[in-house]
Amino acid sequence: MLGGLMKDSEEIPTVKTRDQAEAAMAIIRATSVQLGDLEVRRNVALMAAQTNDPKMDLLTKRINKFRDALRLWANTDRKNWGEQKYLDLRHGRIAFREGRPAVAFIKGWDEKQTLARLLELGGRFMSYVRKKFELDKSSVLRDVKLEAGEARLTESQLRDMGLAVEQTESFLCEPKLECLAP
Repeated sequence: MLGGLMKDSEEIPTVKTRDQAEAAMAIIRATSVQLGDLEVRRNVALMAAQTNDPKMDLLTKRINKFRDALRLWANTDRKNWGEQKYLDLRHGRIAFREGRPAVAFIKGWDEKQTLARLLELGGRFMSYVRKKFELDKSSVLRDVKLEAGEARLTESQLRDMGLAVEQTESFLCEPKLECLAP
């Protein structure tokens, strides 16, 4: 059956003629429109719930105020914690966590300037410059195409490099949805 909603237990319809193919595409088109409408409604509802909930906003602000107050108090009381970086309270734990070490540029410097300076220093400082080698696939594809009747890379040369140029074909089913816009 080509019409109506398909249930999980239904078999895949058989298409044997051009008319049946047209009917199948019409069903895909109509169902795609229904699905699109449902997705839009769901996304609008999700966005509204995420951005327009005054109760959540109020609770979040309250938590942040008390978190800030605890941070200020912890900074002044930290000397009483001894070597510990945390303090257990009756209803939770407050703590200072060290982040992972990270490389940062000092004021007035950027990556380009730092790389230029490392290259200038040379020697042992070159170990701090990454050299990334990767296959330039676009160049391979360009050189496989015929130039004036002769390719710059042959199949034999590609095989010798452990490469092959492949092209696949996939099936496409695109309903014309723009015609149905309200």
